[in-house]
Amino acid sequence: MKTIEELANNLFQNFQKYLCNVNTSEKNIMPKRFLHNIYETLLEKCPHDFIEYMRNYKFSDPHNFLDNFSFPTSIFFYPDQGTCAVHSSQFDCKHLYELLKANIYSLGKITKVIILYIILRNDPEFFKEIVHNYHELIFIPENIESLEGTRQPLKYPDDDVVVETFLENYVFPLIIPNFKRNKKSKIVTSCQHLVNYTLNVKKDVLEKILSSIFKNVREKTFWYCLPTLYVFFKKYPEFFLTLAQYSPVFKNKKNGYTLSYIDVGDAVLYHTITHEVFETLSKLPEEIVEELVKREIHGKIKIPTPLWIPLLNNKCFKDKKYSTFGKNTLFEILQKSNNIIRNMGISLHIPPEIVSEMNEEEKSILADYVSQTYGVKVFFPSSFMPSPYREYINALSEIRWYIKQLVRERPYVTDKADDLLKVIKTAYEKEMTHEEVDAIIDIMVQLYEGNRKEYDFYIPRDEYQTYFTALRKLFKTKEENTSEKTGKLRMLSLFEVNSQMPIENEKQKN
Repeated sequence: MKTIEELANNLFQNFQKYLCNVNTSEKNIMPKRFLHNIYETLLEKCPHDFIEYMRNYKFSDPHNFLDNFSFPTSIFFYPDQGTCAVHSSQFDCKHLYELLKANIYSLGKITKVIILYIILRNDPEFFKEIVHNYHELIFIPENIESLEGTRQPLKYPDDDVVVETFLENYVFPLIIPNFKRNKKSKIVTSCQHLVNYTLNVKKDVLEKILSSIFKNVREKTFWYCLPTLYVFFKKYPEFFLTLAQYSPVFKNKKNGYTLSYIDVGDAVLYHTITHEVFETLSKLPEEIVEELVKREIHGKIKIPTPLWIPLLNNKCFKDKKYSTFGKNTLFEILQKSNNIIRNMGISLHIPPEIVSEMNEEEKSILADYVSQTYGVKVFFPSSFMPSPYREYINALSEIRWYIKQLVRERPYVTDKADDLLKVIKTAYEKEMTHEEVDAIIDIMVQLYEGNRKEYDFYIPRDEYQTYFTALRKLFKTKEENTSEKTGKLRMLSLFEVNSQMPIENEKQKN
């Protein structure tokens, strides 16, 4: 500790006018902290004078200083501003590089990857010198906290060899081990750092280094990382092929993909995937998706089923040679990932060429699968569906409109039994059959079960006409129900019905 105390005393004596606010009580008790405070203050208030002083400073025992001191202990880096924040001080990051170049021992042991990056960014040749001739200066602990300090992609000099050395020797050894752990926070943070440290690397270098990373991305890790990794595919769509080639997630498994690899309770994860990842994947070039199809057809890869949701609407599926594969993939999506479509903000656009490939039985199965989400989450021309399936899915659109009104009109129902009795009374007043009243009761019970979207309600296909007729009667006046005149009929709110507002007054308003 002697060399630390010596430097602290010398700096305090020579820069006393700048250090009046530094706590001197730490001088003897915690000399290391005392010197840290001095460094922070001088870098902020008089960096050039401090650097010049250190240029001529001779350590009595530089190796002892390296063994006992490291600056900074923590750092936050702002790449867009080129500044660093260390505790309450903020200064130009370039001063750290200049300080180290002025005196190779001045920062003590380099324990932060971001310090190496700052050196690399400012002077690649000096970075090479440190790595090759002063490797004893560098000791990066094997934990993700060593990567602290950046939350946005970094820029690099035009020197591929040096950049690759930096990433492979100092960044990846901190990231890859965390991909093999089960702690979600470590995995997500590691993935964020991976993007920040590599996104702006040249494409050919990135292609080479990403393959080594993707090899270590297991199933659970993949779903945690995808909301961050998607930016690679947005910038370079062909990297999705790299991911499919190297990641174990895309290996051809006997049982295919199961939802067990996703934490179904993580709504934030799903929200990010659906609105960013799926948007990116839906815009992959046709040749990329066609190559994925070919690889899966030949058994080289197995795309996780949810990822086909945005891929299925690609132009390549308008080619008849892939329509059978597209049909099989569609049914796999509906069987294994239909819950994702229902509960999250994902839209599935089914190319007409795939629907036209189906026989009557398959179209019937499709109608059953998409009945609740057709026109809301799942889209394809209803004209491709045979009767009565076409009438069924078209009727559901109007059924959902009625249910949406019921949901909106009951934001705060405290007495569900009383509310249900009022609705039943209204139903019988409108001369509904017992089957139609039962349908209304079923819908109301589903509504009371929780906050639901209009497509979350289950409407049996063999009874949809009863539900449809019952809802139409419920939202129409008695005169409209009895006359059933053609033309547009005005829908009457149940709130208006229950308050017994006179029809004549309502007509005058309109």
